[in-house]
Amino acid sequence: MLIDDVILFVLFSWVIPLSLFVYFQVTTAKHGTKHARRRLKWREIAPVMRILVAQKLALILVVAFIALVRFIGDFPGREWVAFGLYTLLVGLAWVVLIYQRRVQRPQERRIRNL
Repeated sequence: MLIDDVILFVLFSWVIPLSLFVYFQVTTAKHGTKHARRRLKWREIAPVMRILVAQKLALILVVAFIALVRFIGDFPGREWVAFGLYTLLVGLAWVVLIYQRRVQRPQERRIRNL
């Protein structure tokens, strides 16, 4: 087994918990059923969870892109697609940081009595 195959296997095994995270964040248990779940409306999800779901979906897209390139080889514009996906991840990381600071700042001011 080549190291490339091992890396691809690890990436695919990463998609399972990412997908389950997204599934359980955008659904809720249905009353009176054992396994059925109800899809939440986007506005019902907390803002920070929306951002985290978007991050997980972006990571799934990156893994799918890596697998696509691995299986079909090079194609024109591959670098631009990779650049766009990686930029999406970086942008979402900044959104999480900015949102976190916006939420934490009032609490920190109260703690510090400023």
